[in-house]
Amino acid sequence: MNVSIALCYCSVVEYICLCFTYTCSASRIFSIHPKDSLATVVTGMGLKAPLGKLVLIRLVGQDLSTSDNVFFTTNETDCPSTFYAAMYRLLDVTPDNTSAIIKVQFEPLEYGQDYWYICLMFTPASIRGSTRFTQHQGNKEWLRIHVFSVTNVEPLIPLWLRICVCIVLLIFSGLFSGLNLGLMSLDPTELKIIEKAGSPQEKQYAKRIAPLRKRGNLLLCSILLGNVLVNTTFTILFEEMTNNVVAVICSTAAIVVVGEIVPQAVCSRHGLAVGAKTYWITVLFVIITFPAAFPISLVLDLFLGQEMGQAFNKEKLQELIRVTADRRIIHDNEANIISGALQLTTKRVEDVMTRIEDVYMLEINTVLDFETITEIMHQGYTRIPVYDGEKTNIINLLNTKELALIDPDDKTLVSTVCRFYDHRPLFVDHDVKLDAMLQAFLQALEMIKYETIKFSFQFSIANCPYQIFKRSYKQYTYAFYHCRHFFTCPLSLTKIGYKLLLPYSYNMKNNSPNENLEPAQLHSLTVMNDSENCGLEML
Repeated sequence: MNVSIALCYCSVVEYICLCFTYTCSASRIFSIHPKDSLATVVTGMGLKAPLGKLVLIRLVGQDLSTSDNVFFTTNETDCPSTFYAAMYRLLDVTPDNTSAIIKVQFEPLEYGQDYWYICLMFTPASIRGSTRFTQHQGNKEWLRIHVFSVTNVEPLIPLWLRICVCIVLLIFSGLFSGLNLGLMSLDPTELKIIEKAGSPQEKQYAKRIAPLRKRGNLLLCSILLGNVLVNTTFTILFEEMTNNVVAVICSTAAIVVVGEIVPQAVCSRHGLAVGAKTYWITVLFVIITFPAAFPISLVLDLFLGQEMGQAFNKEKLQELIRVTADRRIIHDNEANIISGALQLTTKRVEDVMTRIEDVYMLEINTVLDFETITEIMHQGYTRIPVYDGEKTNIINLLNTKELALIDPDDKTLVSTVCRFYDHRPLFVDHDVKLDAMLQAFLQALEMIKYETIKFSFQFSIANCPYQIFKRSYKQYTYAFYHCRHFFTCPLSLTKIGYKLLLPYSYNMKNNSPNENLEPAQLHSLTVMNDSENCGLEML
């Protein structure tokens, strides 16, 4: 009898110690959280999970172990028998035993029941053996789960149509991205240049784009609104066909490659052609987005002003010409001429003149023999300065064209040619600007119109010979002829504009002087006297 009482007392003590150990070292779950997108947290309700779907749930607690199991009950306070319960083992337990994951497929609730509650089956670490305890984790909002049934709704748009729409939207995304770079890089000034100086096809493209490009801010707003619209719609439709992660990765890759990189690379080189061929598509989207784009463009016009186009100063023009010459688009000589013309107002005479010791010149008393004329031809200059005594004393200019009628055997002096043609040099200060020098040259050319040519001529009589005497002056050549009469007369011709005056002439029969002639056209002047004539004719 005493032995039985002692054994019973020991069993009670052991149970009390076991309960104390369970209470001190029990595993606990403090809260639950959704691990994937199927489950969500609803305020006032708790975790909301779909019915019949495999859901990942994260458990946060203490002393969690992979040997622990979780099952669910509809009882708010107690855990039922575990014989018929579906057990779920804890996965991915963290090293500090405070977090784990379970994969759960919830069953439907019975009528009148709203939530599933968590029961945890565990073995305390301080107890050896296979003794397992079950504990209800409470009915707080963050520890209960509400399940709902998922109804498979047939989508309004079939899958094949959504794929086609996504492809079309992606094409429009690339088009708007390319037009944004291609059209906006063509400023009004460049379009005007292409209209005037481009190829026939480029002129046609520029003429078509110019009215649309004139309202730059409206075009910019319409293109950007269209680009954002198609990109957003593409992302939404693509997300409905896949899950979130795949939608983000694939839509980002498609928009970046197909919608940004490729079209911008193409339109940066062929923006004019692409913009002209997609003109009506751009106009359509300008009309569609007009209610939103027009007010924004007005604000931009108000604060930024109308786009005037790019303009170049002289320095930029010279650099543009140099770069163009480097690409062999224009010849180097053409580039030098254009650059020189742009520098007329900044450079002075001393900046471009040749040093006098480097100038090829002739002395006034030089004989124009064969060797001298050959040397002049080899130098290749059109005009050669003529000096008297010292090289700094330049008195005249010799035009090499005037040597065409010179016979080297005549030993003609340079002074003789200079006295006959009398090309006086023009002397200016060293600091005169080149544009003023150009005006001086133009004025000198105007004075040539009023220069007087004086000469005399004589004809002989011999069975009415046809003798022609030619005199070259500037770019004109005059021929004089006379038949059957012999006379000598001084003749003065003055060129005024496009007419010639013959102030004194002689009648062929009675030699009566001072018979004035009316002005005649430059190409012909003839003095008629019955069947005999004396005249001047332009050749």
